[in-house]
Amino acid sequence: MKKATSVLILLLLLITQNIFSAQYLSVPLSHQVYGIIEASELKGIIDPLPLAKPYPKSEIIKNLTIIKDSDKITAEEKLVIESLIKEFSLPPEKIENLYDFLRQGVYTAEVETLGSSLSVGIEGELEFTSSFQRTEGYESRNVGRAYIRGDILDFASFNMDFGFRLDHLNASLFLPNDYSIPSEGNYDTLYDHGDDHIFYYGLDLHPELSFYFLDGNLLLRWASIKRDWGVGENNLMLSGSARSFEGIELSAQFAPWLTFDFVTGSLGKFEYNSNMDSPANKEFFENYFFSDGQQGTTLDNNFSAHRVELALPGNIRLGIYESVVYRKRFEIAYLNPFSILMFQQRILGDFDNMLAGIDFQWRLPGILRLYGTAATTEMNEINPSRFFKVPRNILSMQGGIDFNVPIGSFSKFTFQYTYISPFFYTHYPVNIEDDGLDDYAYELMYVNKGENLGYPLRPNSDEFLISTQFNLTKGLRANLTAKYQRRSGQYGFNIDNYMVYRAASQGLYEDKDFTGFLFEKTFGLTIGISKTLDKYPVSLYANYLYKLSTKRNQPTAIAWWDFKANAQNGGVIYNTNEATDPSDPDSIHPIQYEVTGSWSSPTHSHAIQIGVSIWR
Repeated sequence: MKKATSVLILLLLLITQNIFSAQYLSVPLSHQVYGIIEASELKGIIDPLPLAKPYPKSEIIKNLTIIKDSDKITAEEKLVIESLIKEFSLPPEKIENLYDFLRQGVYTAEVETLGSSLSVGIEGELEFTSSFQRTEGYESRNVGRAYIRGDILDFASFNMDFGFRLDHLNASLFLPNDYSIPSEGNYDTLYDHGDDHIFYYGLDLHPELSFYFLDGNLLLRWASIKRDWGVGENNLMLSGSARSFEGIELSAQFAPWLTFDFVTGSLGKFEYNSNMDSPANKEFFENYFFSDGQQGTTLDNNFSAHRVELALPGNIRLGIYESVVYRKRFEIAYLNPFSILMFQQRILGDFDNMLAGIDFQWRLPGILRLYGTAATTEMNEINPSRFFKVPRNILSMQGGIDFNVPIGSFSKFTFQYTYISPFFYTHYPVNIEDDGLDDYAYELMYVNKGENLGYPLRPNSDEFLISTQFNLTKGLRANLTAKYQRRSGQYGFNIDNYMVYRAASQGLYEDKDFTGFLFEKTFGLTIGISKTLDKYPVSLYANYLYKLSTKRNQPTAIAWWDFKANAQNGGVIYNTNEATDPSDPDSIHPIQYEVTGSWSSPTHSHAIQIGVSIWR
């Protein structure tokens, strides 16, 4: 027995070689290093990296080393890079007492003869946001996380963690499009479930297993993490603002000029319950959140996507991408990384939610980057004179420009415009017949855990964005982000407001008129500063949040499509009492709206946010 135990321990040690560094794990999108890499690409110090993020730590270290050795950076910038390389590269110091552990937050057990070690640690984040006006209240987000992470031989890394949250949510302090819920599954309380509580608990989980082959030209990852694919600050298909989802990824560098990325996974759920049912959260959950609960089966979907990226002459990079949201099922066609999803979706019945697009970026090294993207979920008419007017041409666009800013270290300025078309991210419900349920349907909206998987805007909206970031000195950073968002109510202005194609074929949707139906204008400003301490694993930050909003009356439906009507009357009704089956509210769907009323006086919101991260 002792011999068997010894052999088992030896095998475990052999497969945990160099485990202290966890070198192939992804670096979270929120880390400051991404801004530094983008600024370095803008300066022409390093070649542009593929645009499917996050990157593994090994790729980050490799590029930071190139930046450090460049003669295009200042002495101050070199200190910033050396600090980051130290953060990502060095193993924890030996723990000899409680003070050492508290200073590092991680314990590493090493077996020098085998070159193996295993890191066990803790980390925490505390964040508090309070309105300047007492009536608007506060929000508090707090998480403590324990983890085990490391490397397996020289080709894989893993992370197993458990995060416990205590949160008090208040969506009214933030731009509704920007607001996101951090907990997994739901919120709950440990006692007195029928009473209101100040804080509710939730889970925070980000497991990951990553493989690294062929000197980094082939990467495999199985993880529940945030992803950001594309050229912009948040993107149309897969946005960094979206919630994490469990997915298996493949990234292959077939040639210096050709990169391929693929992900397939299971979209998650979040149960909206009475624990969050407060006046401060009412608007968000009524208009910006979509979920059928933990045990519901209406939103029960998978997701697959891939992206091909080409490096062309003249500092041009071109990307082609597509994705599909489909009912949870074992669909081999969507699991094949090299299937063309658009064709497969058509072959399989044409009832899944497809998205396809292209993007480009062009660099003038040392000065600027120009980028743009366009994506569609439905195209019906290619007549140039009507291309942007046809309701069934569901086309969204984004464009922007980055400038190198000669202030501080690795600083840049971004201007970006994003337009989300009516009905983008939406999909008609798919009915399931003869399943023992009465008129059962499932939804294929572009939603993960109740929130948009793509760009953080509602359909039929646009946004002007200005963003700046500055690395000042000794771990001090500053940033400013301003957003002006508009929302139109002509039709297709929310993710559950889908197009009825039979009504479109009869010309019952008028040509697009974005500005003629505006009903909501919002301006948001965030000014922030952060500081990473030199001798302690602590980061501090503070933000000022300003929000201005003005509205007209909510769009009102004036015509509906009657799904149960016979062909003689065309299916359109102008009064809900005319429905063929008034007892079934789902038998009709709005197809025409009007927006009335004058613009309200602007409402203003001011808030201050402070936070601290420990051992991260």
